Amino acid sequence: MAQRLKTTGRKLVTLPLDTIERAERYRQRYGAPSESDAFRALIEAGLSRFDTRTDLFQRCETATAGGVSIGEIINSILADHPLVKSTSVEGQSVYVHLRPLDPDDMGEPTMRFRFSRLGQTWMREVLQGQDDWHRVREPAAERPPARPATKDLDDDIPF
Repeated sequence: MAQRLKTTGRKLVTLPLDTIERAERYRQRYGAPSESDAFRALIEAGLSRFDTRTDLFQRCETATAGGVSIGEIINSILADHPLVKSTSVEGQSVYVHLRPLDPDDMGEPTMRFRFSRLGQTWMREVLQGQDDWHRVREPAAERPPARPATKDLDDDIPF
């Protein structure tokens, strides 16, 4: 029997009346089909403001690993994201050009994500020179320190 993956969850929150009225005005102004859709859009817009480049990269990797199509990733994760300058498709690759984190910092490297359709993998790349893109190596995942095998199980329980 096929296993259904849970892709949504429910949360019950209490909000000030002013927030509810503002969300309703948003729903009417931007044509959200329901109050829930309006709240989802507002929450996503707010959370996107706090995403880092690493957060955005991991969201793309997680979505791809979960079987989400690259078109859906572009539409649901990358479109209108404040970190994304542009998205383009060239040959067998999808390029996601990122905005500078500090527009006044002229020394900040230009960065993009690249999705390889052939390898089904995401890569981070940084511009070095005129049109010279280099792959940024991902840092090795940190592992928790190994516990000594000679300790008794109850040694870690504070009594």
